Amino acid sequence: SYAMREGGYTQGAEFELKWEPIKSLLLASSYTRTFAEADARSSTSLPRNLFGFNLDWRFWTRFHYNLDFTYNGSEEIGLFSVPSFTTKFIKQKSYNKVDMKLSFDLNDYLTLWARGENVFDANIREDGFGNPGAQAFGGVSMEV
Repeated sequence: SYAMREGGYTQGAEFELKWEPIKSLLLASSYTRTFAEADARSSTSLPRNLFGFNLDWRFWTRFHYNLDFTYNGSEEIGLFSVPSFTTKFIKQKSYNKVDMKLSFDLNDYLTLWARGENVFDANIREDGFGNPGAQAFGGVSMEV
């Protein structure tokens, strides 16, 4: 438990489990339960329940796949307004977020990759602003 900067408190528990059923596959999950209260001037901006699952798989020697699933419980958040420079507190509904990445090692130095963030286009607000929704990226990485 700890005191918040502008008044209030936070306490909770976190659990994590990792399992490597075979050398090329790592499964991990985590759960966080948080109890938080803020004074009238601020928001806790913390979900009471947060669950995550990650699958990290290397296959056929040169491929690498990563899947991240996050359940974020409902929470009170502050939304920042640029024109008025004010913050309005709202209750954000719970959401599920899925991110994925697939890469292929072209050789020992170059990797071709594609990544999707928030692939199911969850309505997410973080750090006072709305997130852009589903996104896709791709590129080549070089290790020197």
